[in-house]
Amino acid sequence: MTRNDGGKGGAVRRVTMLVAVGGPLLVMVAYGTSNRTPAPAIGMASPAFAAEQPATGKVCPDISKLGGICNDVYSRTIDNSDPENFSYAYERKIYQASCVDFKSDTQAEARQKIQALWEKHQDRLQCNGSNFPVANGSILKFAVEMKATVFITNATKYWGINLNIVDKSDGRTVLDFTKDRMNDFKGSPSEEILQNYYNEFRRYGAKHASELQSQRRRKS
Repeated sequence: MTRNDGGKGGAVRRVTMLVAVGGPLLVMVAYGTSNRTPAPAIGMASPAFAAEQPATGKVCPDISKLGGICNDVYSRTIDNSDPENFSYAYERKIYQASCVDFKSDTQAEARQKIQALWEKHQDRLQCNGSNFPVANGSILKFAVEMKATVFITNATKYWGINLNIVDKSDGRTVLDFTKDRMNDFKGSPSEEILQNYYNEFRRYGAKHASELQSQRRRKS
């Protein structure tokens, strides 16, 4: 994983940190087995990522950079490009789509830009797959299903994205989805991994859809 480690006033600096949970770093472990599953048919839930910018000028966030990101999360596609030293292709795509400038942006500024990408285009950051049980499910749910631990850590700890998006297709948050999968695989080796994800989401403010509904009722 690569993380921001910029100083308070300095430009963003990349530090490579590899994390392995429940098996080798670059091998996706399917629920209940240690064998890599066949590559599913994976695609974004939304229309193709055509460039959304005029002939002149730059539009940010730029979602044209996000094509194929679901497959990158699934396959742990390695990024060997310089000079930012990303570990994974999906990281580069997210930072580029967020228009992060590594020469001038601070860690806080990069974080804000990624959050802005998520808030503006959360309906585009969805995935479909033959072994993913949610149609048009958030990319966070997809990361849970694929056990993409590094992506989850990036999203919670380093990017600070909104964890309380409710997908229209199932009416549930990523916390709901993780809890459901814990119940589905109760007693298997996957349960502990899913419990760790659940705890991490909770730590960074994730709620169940029912909790969000209760909050809205109290405010009304």
